[in-house]
Amino acid sequence: MNNISCHNGLLSFHCATNYPPLPQHSIHAHDRCELFYLIKGDGYYITEGSSYAFEPGKILLMRPGETHRAVCFDTSEYQRISIHFDPAILDLVDPQRQILRTFYNRPLGINNAYKRSVLLGTGIYDYLEKMCQPCEDNDAQCAQICCYLLPVLTELARIFDAGFDVSREAAFPASHDILEYINHNIATPLSVDLLCEKFYLTRTQLFRNFKKATGVNPWEYITLKRLTLARSYMNDGMTASEAAITSGFGDYSSFYRAYIKNFGCSPSGNNR
Repeated sequence: MNNISCHNGLLSFHCATNYPPLPQHSIHAHDRCELFYLIKGDGYYITEGSSYAFEPGKILLMRPGETHRAVCFDTSEYQRISIHFDPAILDLVDPQRQILRTFYNRPLGINNAYKRSVLLGTGIYDYLEKMCQPCEDNDAQCAQICCYLLPVLTELARIFDAGFDVSREAAFPASHDILEYINHNIATPLSVDLLCEKFYLTRTQLFRNFKKATGVNPWEYITLKRLTLARSYMNDGMTASEAAITSGFGDYSSFYRAYIKNFGCSPSGNNR
């Protein structure tokens, strides 16, 4: 498969490239949908308290705001295709975004993975191969990828509707209920003490379970979720101060500092 990268305002695509060293494999979330196709590697993927083992031919889906991170045992062997796309890319052909039900019509961290056994015979692998055929320039490459992305999403939606077993492969104890509560109340005041009280856990238990499930502590998770939500609000036209308050930050200065730390630019420099 060719090494191909391209991007525009609605789409970014990377094919068959190796990820950087392990320290950069930190928990993160996007304000776009992500389709991840594993070509080669040894490790596992964590998303919202669930774990998915690396298997060649597996496809993982993450919707906007769904946290995830890769844990690689050998980064030199880690090859994949990753596609990040704004749902708006489908608005002309699917304004109701029904084809994206595989991303949205499921709980966080559940039904993210599609194994090779359920993808064989669907044509998906042929479409992914065609995406990686080199074009003369970035615009042509993005256009080609968009043309083949639609049938890939259509086939995944068909599999999803058919009820194949694509559920999480492993879950971390006492994590999903906590993550679900945080995500449903992300814009309200949240604290470690509140979570301990609600879920009958000591601080040590909460931090231990949370670290296993997400790779970070509860407050880091909450901050990342709020930042991702705020970025989405700004992309939809909100001012930075409005987005900060609406996404749950108590004051703009803490939002500003966290934004620069996580995204490497100020909220006024927010872009895709």
